[in-house]
Amino acid sequence: MLLQPILLGFSNILGAITQSRRRYVLYAISQPLYNVGIIIGALVFYPLFGIYGLALGVVLGAFFHMGIQLPSVIADGYFKRVPWLRDPRRLIATAAVSIPRALALSMNQITFSGLIALAGLLPVGSIAIFNFAYNLQGVPLAIIGASYSVAAFPGLAAALAAGERSRFLDQMVTAARYVVFWSLPATALIIILRAHIVRVILGSGAFDWTDTRLTAACFALFAISLVAQGLSLLIVRAYYASGRTFVPFVVSLGVAVVTIFVGAVSVGALHVSFVSDLIGELLRVADVPGAVVIALPFAYALSSVVGVVVLLILFEKRFGGFWSRIDRSVLEALAAALCGAVAAYVILQITGPITFASTVLTVFLHGFAAGVGGIAAAGALYWFVGSREYIETVQAMKSRIPNFRKQAGVLRPDIVAASEEHI
Repeated sequence: MLLQPILLGFSNILGAITQSRRRYVLYAISQPLYNVGIIIGALVFYPLFGIYGLALGVVLGAFFHMGIQLPSVIADGYFKRVPWLRDPRRLIATAAVSIPRALALSMNQITFSGLIALAGLLPVGSIAIFNFAYNLQGVPLAIIGASYSVAAFPGLAAALAAGERSRFLDQMVTAARYVVFWSLPATALIIILRAHIVRVILGSGAFDWTDTRLTAACFALFAISLVAQGLSLLIVRAYYASGRTFVPFVVSLGVAVVTIFVGAVSVGALHVSFVSDLIGELLRVADVPGAVVIALPFAYALSSVVGVVVLLILFEKRFGGFWSRIDRSVLEALAAALCGAVAAYVILQITGPITFASTVLTVFLHGFAAGVGGIAAAGALYWFVGSREYIETVQAMKSRIPNFRKQAGVLRPDIVAASEEHI
C-alpha cells in the first residue's frame, strides 16, 4: 500500500495541471475512479488473494486516479523529455512555498484528531456521532465552498502572475459572493431540517432516535460555520495563488489551538446544569444522554468563524476593497436564509399531522416538502431584492437550458436593467 501515496502524490501534481487547464469534469472523475478501484479490490481481488486483495484494490484505485488525468497532461506537451534539475533555485522556491502548505494541512488533521481524542473521553458512541455529523456537513461544504475555491484558483493565480491585481480582486469577490449566496440559505435549511436529513440518511438498524437527535444537533452546529469554512477555503487559495503560504499556516495553527482549547472548555461547561439545560433546550437534546458531545462541533464552528474573521482582516489589509464589495450579498443572503427557514418551519408544522405507512417515507416527504418550500421562499426573496447572484444564475441557466425562458418566466425588467448597470 506504500505505492498508494506515491501514485496519489503524482496524481495531485497532474490534478494541479488539470485544474489550471479548467478541466474540472476530468478532475472530478478521478476521485470516483479511486473508489472504483477499492470496490474492485473488495469484490474481485479479495476472494482471490484474501486481505492482500484489498491492498491491491487501493493501489489500483490510486492508479485510476492518476491514469485518468495523464493522457490530457501528455497531450498538453508535458513529459516530452526527461526533466532535469537545471535551476536548483526553482526547487528551493517550490519547497519554500510547499512546506507551509503541508504544515497547514497537518494542522487540520491535528485539530480533527484532537477533537476525536476529546470525544473518546465522552460517553460511548460520541466518536461515531461526531464523525457522522462532520461527514454530513462536508457534503454542502464540498459542493459550495470547495467547488468555488477550486474553480477560482487558476484564475486567481493567472491574474497575479500577469500583475493584474484588480482582476484578481474581481475574481475573489465573484467567488465569495456565490459562496455566501448558496451557503447561508443552505445553513438555514440544514438547521430547520437537521433531524429529517439525519433520519433519512442514517436512521436505520441500530441508529435509534437518540442517536438521530444527537447527530442532528451536531450537524446543525457544524452547519453554522459553513459560510466561514467556504470563505476560508477561498481566501486560503488566494494566498496560495500569491505565493504567501505562511499566512494560512499561522492562522490554521491558531485555529487548531483555539479549537482544541474551546472543545475542552466546552466539555467542562456542559457538565454545569445551567449551561447544559440552556444549550440542550436550544438544540432539543436536553433529555438525551450523552448530549455533551455537542461541545465538539460547537468548538469547531466557533474556531472556524474566528479563523475566517482573521483571514478576512488580513486579506482586506493586504488587498483592500474586498469586504465592501460583498457586504450587500451577505445581507441579501441573510434575508433569504431567514425567509427560507421560516417557510420550511411553517411547512413542517402544516404537514406534521400527515403520516404514511412507512416512517422513513413520512420523514422524507415532510423534509422534502419543507426543503422545496424553503428554497422557493429564499429564491423569491432573492428575486424581490434584485440579487445580482440570483439574476446571474438564472441567466446562466437560460443560456444552457433550451426554452428556459418559457419555463421560468421573464425576469423583472427593472431588476435586469439595474443588474446590468451594476455590472
